[in-house]
Amino acid sequence: MKSQIKAYLKSREQRKLTKYMKNILSSEQLTLLDIGAAGDMENRWKRISPLVNYIGFEPDERSYNDLLKKPNKCASYTLYQKAVWSKKGVISFHLTRGWQQSSHYQPNHNFVDNFPKRDRFDLIKKIEMETDTIDNLVDAKIDFIKIDAQGGELEILKGANKTLDHVMGLELEVGLHAIYLNQPMFNNVVNV
Repeated sequence: MKSQIKAYLKSREQRKLTKYMKNILSSEQLTLLDIGAAGDMENRWKRISPLVNYIGFEPDERSYNDLLKKPNKCASYTLYQKAVWSKKGVISFHLTRGWQQSSHYQPNHNFVDNFPKRDRFDLIKKIEMETDTIDNLVDAKIDFIKIDAQGGELEILKGANKTLDHVMGLELEVGLHAIYLNQPMFNNVVNV
């Protein structure tokens, strides 16, 4: 019963927040840059999607193709199959069985093998992938950036100096434990 009450209150708060956001923005729109777009747009953005200009980057072809099939109600929706990094060049990219676990960094099986569904980190193949920076790839004024790049967040931010000057909000997924070998950890990212 308590969990049902909590869920109801949470959904009620989210509806209020969505209503307030729509009133605040009125006819204006926000531009969201989503690096590592695998899965789908986060629900908090979907609630106001008619007011969102969405720009997504997803390097894994499987995830990219899956995203193209999903409906959206965004003011505008642009998706690129491109790897974003700290500089223009080429990196190794580890394709894993789980689409959302693919990364430049190799999975740390000493850690991930201790958890359920560990096979999603199994390496299918390693490929070379061309990269470019946020500053080179995006001309639009970005309001919010979400980066979920399986350990690549710090490298991606290094290529966004110009863009970050105008950003209102930044959401990063950073590790407290090494899910990937040699990935920058939380303290590496926040101390830059």
